[in-house]
Amino acid sequence: MLIAPGRLTDFCPLYCAQGTEAAVSQFDKDDVEAIGLVKFDFLGLTTLTILDLALRYVRGLHPDTTLSLESIPLDDPATFEVFRRANTTAVFQFESAGMRDLLKRPARTGWTT
Repeated sequence: MLIAPGRLTDFCPLYCAQGTEAAVSQFDKDDVEAIGLVKFDFLGLTTLTILDLALRYVRGLHPDTTLSLESIPLDDPATFEVFRRANTTAVFQFESAGMRDLLKRPARTGWTT
């Protein structure tokens, strides 16, 4: 979501993705911020709904479970393997072809700043 002090089209070019009516900036995050616009990223309502439905499904199968989103480990080896294989269809922020290509690249070591 972009916030501008006037009409958004006065600040950056927009386009509508095929099949939607949602206007999208043609500038990337850095360019949007460079021209003074405020950018917010929101976890989509659809994604939140899917997470809620998944938890309800698991709880329906296993009523005694204590599973919650907060209890899912952030260092799970099986999850890292899914990402290593770029099997990320429907994974928020990782489902695009560009992100999958990036995930498939070999890890580099010895990076310096």
